[in-house]
Amino acid sequence: MKNNILRELEQNLIKKGDNSYTTLDNCIKHNNIFGILFLSGIVTKINNTIQKFNDLFNLEEINNTFKLIICICDEEKSDFDEVFSKLSDLTCFIIPYQSEGIDKLINKYSIISLPCLLIFDKNGNQLDSLNNSEIKNLNINNINGWNNIYNIKNN
Repeated sequence: MKNNILRELEQNLIKKGDNSYTTLDNCIKHNNIFGILFLSGIVTKINNTIQKFNDLFNLEEINNTFKLIICICDEEKSDFDEVFSKLSDLTCFIIPYQSEGIDKLINKYSIISLPCLLIFDKNGNQLDSLNNSEIKNLNINNINGWNNIYNIKNN
Protein backbone atom coordinates (compact mmCIF):
# COMPACT_ATOMS: atom_id res chain seq x y z
CA MET A 1 0.00 0.00 0.00
CA LYS A 2 1.29 3.46 -0.88
CA ASN A 3 2.04 5.86 1.92
CA ASN A 4 0.00 9.07 2.24
CA ILE A 5 2.67 11.38 0.85
CA LEU A 6 2.91 9.32 -2.35
CA ARG A 7 -0.86 9.24 -2.73
CA GLU A 8 -0.96 13.02 -2.50
CA LEU A 9 1.82 13.49 -5.03
CA GLU A 10 1.41 10.94 -7.74
CA GLN A 11 -1.71 12.37 -9.40
CA ASN A 12 -0.06 14.18 -12.32
CA LEU A 13 3.67 14.19 -11.76
CA ILE A 14 5.88 15.26 -14.63
CA LYS A 15 9.00 13.17 -15.13
CA LYS A 16 12.14 15.01 -16.23
CA GLY A 17 15.56 13.74 -17.25
CA ASP A 18 16.83 10.24 -17.85
CA ASN A 19 14.66 8.55 -15.26
CA SER A 20 14.37 4.80 -15.68
CA TYR A 21 11.34 4.54 -13.39
CA THR A 22 7.98 5.18 -14.99
CA THR A 23 6.08 6.12 -11.82
CA LEU A 24 7.02 7.78 -8.56
CA ASP A 25 5.83 4.73 -6.65
CA ASN A 26 8.15 2.46 -8.64
CA CYS A 27 11.00 4.92 -8.16
CA ILE A 28 10.52 5.04 -4.38
CA LYS A 29 10.42 1.23 -4.14
CA HIS A 30 14.00 1.20 -5.47
CA ASN A 31 15.35 3.97 -3.22
CA ASN A 32 15.35 4.29 0.57
CA ILE A 33 14.91 8.04 0.71
CA PHE A 34 13.48 10.88 -1.34
CA GLY A 35 13.22 14.61 -1.01
CA ILE A 36 10.57 17.14 -1.90
CA LEU A 37 12.20 20.41 -2.88
CA PHE A 38 9.96 23.48 -2.73
CA LEU A 39 11.13 26.30 -5.03
CA SER A 40 9.85 29.66 -6.19
CA GLY A 41 10.84 31.97 -9.03
CA ILE A 42 13.55 33.90 -7.17
CA VAL A 43 16.17 33.33 -9.84
CA THR A 44 19.37 33.60 -7.80
CA LYS A 45 18.15 31.17 -5.15
CA ILE A 46 16.90 28.77 -7.80
CA ASN A 47 20.13 28.81 -9.80
CA ASN A 48 22.21 28.10 -6.70
CA THR A 49 19.84 25.41 -5.43
CA ILE A 50 19.56 23.66 -8.79
CA GLN A 51 23.33 23.75 -9.25
CA LYS A 52 23.73 22.14 -5.81
CA PHE A 53 21.47 19.24 -6.82
CA ASN A 54 23.07 18.93 -10.26
CA ASP A 55 26.44 18.56 -8.52
CA LEU A 56 25.08 16.02 -6.03
CA PHE A 57 23.32 13.93 -8.65
CA ASN A 58 26.50 13.73 -10.71
CA LEU A 59 27.83 11.53 -7.90
CA GLU A 60 26.85 7.97 -8.84
CA GLU A 61 26.32 6.76 -5.27
CA ILE A 62 23.75 9.50 -4.59
CA ASN A 63 21.88 9.05 -7.84
CA ASN A 64 21.29 5.42 -6.93
CA THR A 65 19.96 6.03 -3.39
CA PHE A 66 18.12 9.35 -3.34
CA LYS A 67 15.40 10.71 -5.62
CA LEU A 68 14.03 14.21 -5.83
CA ILE A 69 10.53 15.60 -6.33
CA ILE A 70 10.35 19.28 -7.16
CA CYS A 71 7.43 21.46 -6.17
CA ILE A 72 7.48 24.84 -7.96
CA CYS A 73 5.41 27.21 -5.85
CA ASP A 74 4.83 30.08 -8.26
CA GLU A 75 1.46 31.66 -8.91
CA GLU A 76 2.30 32.86 -12.42
CA LYS A 77 2.61 30.31 -15.22
CA SER A 78 5.54 32.26 -16.72
CA ASP A 79 7.48 31.96 -13.43
CA PHE A 80 6.73 28.23 -13.29
CA ASP A 81 7.92 27.82 -16.89
CA GLU A 82 11.14 29.71 -16.13
CA VAL A 83 11.95 27.46 -13.17
CA PHE A 84 10.93 24.35 -15.14
CA SER A 85 13.33 25.28 -17.96
CA LYS A 86 16.24 25.50 -15.50
CA LEU A 87 15.70 21.88 -14.45
CA SER A 88 16.68 20.41 -17.81
CA ASP A 89 19.76 18.57 -16.55
CA LEU A 90 18.22 17.30 -13.33
CA THR A 91 16.57 13.89 -13.21
CA CYS A 92 13.53 14.31 -11.03
CA PHE A 93 9.77 14.33 -10.76
CA ILE A 94 7.95 17.66 -10.82
CA ILE A 95 4.57 18.53 -9.36
CA PRO A 96 2.72 20.36 -12.18
CA TYR A 97 1.73 24.01 -12.21
CA GLN A 98 -1.14 24.83 -9.84
CA SER A 99 -1.55 21.24 -8.67
CA GLU A 100 -3.85 20.84 -5.67
CA GLY A 101 -1.10 18.88 -3.98
CA ILE A 102 1.16 21.92 -3.65
CA ASP A 103 -1.08 23.79 -1.20
CA LYS A 104 -1.81 20.60 0.72
CA LEU A 105 1.89 19.90 1.17
CA ILE A 106 2.75 23.49 2.12
CA ASN A 107 0.03 23.48 4.78
CA LYS A 108 0.69 19.97 6.04
CA TYR A 109 4.42 20.55 6.54
CA SER A 110 4.17 24.26 7.50
CA ILE A 111 6.48 25.49 4.73
CA ILE A 112 7.13 29.17 5.44
CA SER A 113 10.23 30.02 3.38
CA LEU A 114 11.64 28.85 0.08
CA PRO A 115 13.62 26.97 -0.94
CA CYS A 116 12.84 24.19 1.50
CA LEU A 117 13.76 20.51 1.28
CA LEU A 118 11.78 17.83 3.11
CA ILE A 119 13.36 14.38 3.41
CA PHE A 120 11.26 11.21 3.68
CA ASP A 121 11.98 7.51 3.80
CA LYS A 122 10.28 5.17 1.37
CA ASN A 123 7.55 4.54 3.96
CA GLY A 124 6.61 8.23 4.04
CA ASN A 125 8.19 9.03 7.40
CA GLN A 126 9.72 12.51 7.49
CA LEU A 127 13.42 12.31 8.36
CA ASP A 128 14.49 15.93 8.06
CA SER A 129 13.66 19.44 6.87
CA LEU A 130 16.25 21.83 5.43
CA ASN A 131 16.01 25.58 4.87
CA ASN A 132 17.92 27.63 2.29
CA SER A 133 21.20 27.91 4.23
CA GLU A 134 21.14 24.19 5.09
CA ILE A 135 20.51 23.29 1.44
CA LYS A 136 23.61 25.32 0.48
CA ASN A 137 25.70 23.05 2.73
CA LEU A 138 24.03 19.81 1.62
CA ASN A 139 26.50 17.08 0.71
CA ILE A 140 26.91 13.33 0.39
CA ASN A 141 27.31 12.96 4.16
CA ASN A 142 23.73 14.23 4.68
CA ILE A 143 22.34 11.70 2.24
CA ASN A 144 24.40 8.86 3.74
CA GLY A 145 23.15 9.92 7.18
CA TRP A 146 19.50 9.78 6.08
CA ASN A 147 20.11 6.35 4.56
CA ASN A 148 21.63 5.21 7.87
CA ILE A 149 18.58 6.49 9.79
CA TYR A 150 16.30 4.59 7.41
CA ASN A 151 18.37 1.39 7.74
CA ILE A 152 18.45 1.58 11.55
CA LYS A 153 14.66 2.08 11.73
CA ASN A 154 13.94 -0.76 9.33
CA ASN A 155 16.35 -3.47 10.47
